[in-house]
Amino acid sequence: RDRKEFEKLVRAAEMHAVKAGVAMARHQAEAGDLEGALQTATQLRMHFASAPNATEINRLVDDLVKLVQRLDKEAAADQAELAKALVDLNKNKEVLRRKTEALGQLQKGRAAAEKSEKARDKGNVTRARKNAEYAHESFQKARRNLGRLRRILPRGSELRQDILGRLVELDKAQFQLLYDMAYFLWQERIYSHAETWAARASYIDPVHPDLMDLREELVSSRIRYRLSDMTNARGVVR
Repeated sequence: RDRKEFEKLVRAAEMHAVKAGVAMARHQAEAGDLEGALQTATQLRMHFASAPNATEINRLVDDLVKLVQRLDKEAAADQAELAKALVDLNKNKEVLRRKTEALGQLQKGRAAAEKSEKARDKGNVTRARKNAEYAHESFQKARRNLGRLRRILPRGSELRQDILGRLVELDKAQFQLLYDMAYFLWQERIYSHAETWAARASYIDPVHPDLMDLREELVSSRIRYRLSDMTNARGVVR
């Protein structure tokens, strides 16, 4: 029995490692670090090929290959677009539009995140979740626009450095929102929803110590919750 329990724990650890590694690789790819993403995928395939959820690694590799192929096809178009932007960067309509949209969405996201925080302080699950969803959606819209700007702006330009700084700020704000919601829902014992928010947070920082601790607590809480269902009847000792 101890051996079976140990093997079960090993499989669970492998599955968690695969999920965290896949999330990290996808986040690296989204941030533009394809080389790092491919290295992470290679290490996952090397060490966890026999994991119960190893198919996630295969899907990751397939997606990264497709992404590389797509980026290669887009390279010529991006270079032409970049050359045009360099002529008069300050007057480039797309740059101005995307930056304005990104900053607007960041502001909306922060405002909604504050409302969610106030609702959490009052223990209002519905209002906290509603505002957090709106904040998360706004942050995602801002991320798409900032990511596009990072790609088309010339390296070393002052505006590109500003965009990179905005992305760092966005990572921090969005991670905090997602983690706080996961922690709040865990405290409220809404475990399935808490895991959803924790998974979202892992796409930004899968190895954050607080998040890793919380995910362990979620696993333990769900186990205790299920055991309580099975042991709800009052025992009789004779």
